[in-house]
Amino acid sequence: MRKLLPFLAVAVLSCSKESTLEDMNTAGSDAGATTTVASTARTSAVADLEGNWRRTETRYNRGDGNQYWQPASPQSVVKFQSGKLFPGDHPYLSQFYAYEERTPGVLHLTGNSATADVPYRVSGSTLELTYRQREEVVDRFVKL
Repeated sequence: MRKLLPFLAVAVLSCSKESTLEDMNTAGSDAGATTTVASTARTSAVADLEGNWRRTETRYNRGDGNQYWQPASPQSVVKFQSGKLFPGDHPYLSQFYAYEERTPGVLHLTGNSATADVPYRVSGSTLELTYRQREEVVDRFVKL
């Protein structure tokens, strides 16, 4: 009997905890409690892109594990405005004149004879575009 007593005490306590939790849940729903759910979905991320951006550096990934950043010409300024792209003297973007975001985080670029889907990320006043030429290239821009 002494050996069964601790097990019975634990069983009684666990049953009472479950019923108390159940009572709390039903009491909360009876009292008309509301639940707020925060959404982490991005809204109008393309709006963050609007404006002038100066290219500061470019990272090349040749696929051999060696990635390095190179400073860019300070004259390289790109402008995004209401779906229109003004690439300035950017070597890759100069073939495009329009952009739209079909999927979150990916710009669909359109040109006379070219289209491309380019992943992008805006963080504060920094923009990073990732595209592929002979190797993967990441351009980093700062907002003007």
